[in-house]
Amino acid sequence: WQNRLFASGVIKAQEDYWLKLYGGGPIPRLQLPADNKRPEVFTFAGDSYKFMLAGENALKFRELGARHGATLYMNILAALNTLFYKYSGQTDIIIGTGAAGRRHADLQGIIGMFINTLAMRNYPVADKTYELFLKEVAGRSVEAFENQDVQFEDLVDKLDLERDPSRNPLFDVTMVVQNFMKAGEDIQTTQEKDHPVPAKFDMTFFVEEAGEGISIGIEYYSAIFKPDTIQRLASH
Repeated sequence: WQNRLFASGVIKAQEDYWLKLYGGGPIPRLQLPADNKRPEVFTFAGDSYKFMLAGENALKFRELGARHGATLYMNILAALNTLFYKYSGQTDIIIGTGAAGRRHADLQGIIGMFINTLAMRNYPVADKTYELFLKEVAGRSVEAFENQDVQFEDLVDKLDLERDPSRNPLFDVTMVVQNFMKAGEDIQTTQEKDHPVPAKFDMTFFVEEAGEGISIGIEYYSAIFKPDTIQRLASH
């Protein structure tokens, strides 16, 4: 199946999509205000923080997405872009995300790691309403997932990016949205401090639907961010 994608030109067409998206000039780096200077080499020092979007706020957030034909994933992505625009003033933002990588029916029951990484590029600017921007994010998300068969490592190689040992290629923030709960999991309805974890990026947002609420965990690079900074970001 995958060989046929190459032979038929499908992969080449998908590569063209990504190269057009990222090959036209400098790659924007999200410049968030940090508490400490970034180490010259990424250290993986990490911590995490969890909180809930609950009650009427969660209901209104879901209704907003549904009203504009956007999934929870698309709405969270638009919200994060808006948040980072407010923090940085940047209008060209890249956020990484995972794709299941099981697009063929025969792959559904096979054990193994198929997940591919997608680099989602969006353009939040001040003269857009949130609703208009959400529609743009939804459209760009559909395009990206339609072109998800190109492996992220291959894209990075083809872009010939200048490697920086202090950070990841293309993006420093990722998000994972899941719409299921683990069996027996007890979702906390109050804000809580979690335990230290190895950080793979500056920030990773883990979003799960938790009954009527939405549980959000932030795994962050504690070498450059203090807990108070992440808690303030969560409140924003």
